[in-house]
Amino acid sequence: MNSRWHSFQLTLAVLFSTAGVTLASGVSGTFIQLNRAVASNSVEVWRADLQRMKALGIETLIVQWTAEEPVLYFQSDTLPFDEQYPAIDALFEAIAGSGMSLYLGLQNEPTYWTQIKGRDRVVRDFFLQRVARNERLQKALIERFGGRPEWVGYYIPDEVDDLSWRHPDKRGFMKDYLTLMTRRLKANDPARAVSVSAFFRGRTAPDIFARDLFDLTASGNPCVDVVLVQDGVGCGDPPEGYLRLYLQTLRRQWKPEGPKLWGVVEAFAQTSSGAEPFAAVPGPPARVCRQLDAVQESFDRSILFTFNEYVHPDRGAAAAALYKTLADRAAAGSVAPSP
Repeated sequence: MNSRWHSFQLTLAVLFSTAGVTLASGVSGTFIQLNRAVASNSVEVWRADLQRMKALGIETLIVQWTAEEPVLYFQSDTLPFDEQYPAIDALFEAIAGSGMSLYLGLQNEPTYWTQIKGRDRVVRDFFLQRVARNERLQKALIERFGGRPEWVGYYIPDEVDDLSWRHPDKRGFMKDYLTLMTRRLKANDPARAVSVSAFFRGRTAPDIFARDLFDLTASGNPCVDVVLVQDGVGCGDPPEGYLRLYLQTLRRQWKPEGPKLWGVVEAFAQTSSGAEPFAAVPGPPARVCRQLDAVQESFDRSILFTFNEYVHPDRGAAAAALYKTLADRAAAGSVAPSP
């Protein structure tokens, strides 16, 4: 395929994926968390899931990560992973011709939250290693899937919180990382967008969070294209009543030259506490609808976290009830341009 024509096609795909249309349900995308349990899903299973997603208005899929030691979720002869599963291969086959678009996450690093608490040199070296490892993964993804028009962007799975980077000196490490990571991704693949997610807790005032997040994600050259802001409601922090205050402050203070803002709707209710392993159940339908309303008022897109775990109708009565509510909400609305 002619390289200029290929680049033009990818650029169009990115533009339509971020500008497209949204059903009145407010749902336009979902995260997908890969693990060993779903890594061997057949193409038919993925296709059935995609049909259920489309009934809610979902048109964008964000694979949270494509690798996590020792597991690689696609087939590669160049990466040294002990376990390899054809999950991404099957997902691409299932999504072909569906009109849906795909963001591929880079490598998950489970020590991230520990590493960023280290001394300055530790944090700096950790981020440099992340760039090198993720660029190697990116090149393997391009080698295998580079010609797929459904693939429109990357997702950096290192989340930006509201506390770790509050001090200007510390914030510089994250700014440099996001800038360098984005620069390398775009140098190798200029037509595809780059995204990262962020979250806030009740420990940070809305205006401070908005200011710091803009500085972290919009000041680089280049800067990321999309910031996905988690609403925190599934974890109950901050309480739901403060959600609109944070979202509206972000929208009001966000400058036009900054990345696009997408809202991440936590479709769960956390049941674990303290140091217990994370556990959650599907969120109450009425609460999730309120979250969607709040996100839709302020942000360009709304992304579920996550369909498969908490909204899939085969995951039990609570998930089926949430799915039905969102499907009814989508069916009752009409298609309208995204903001």
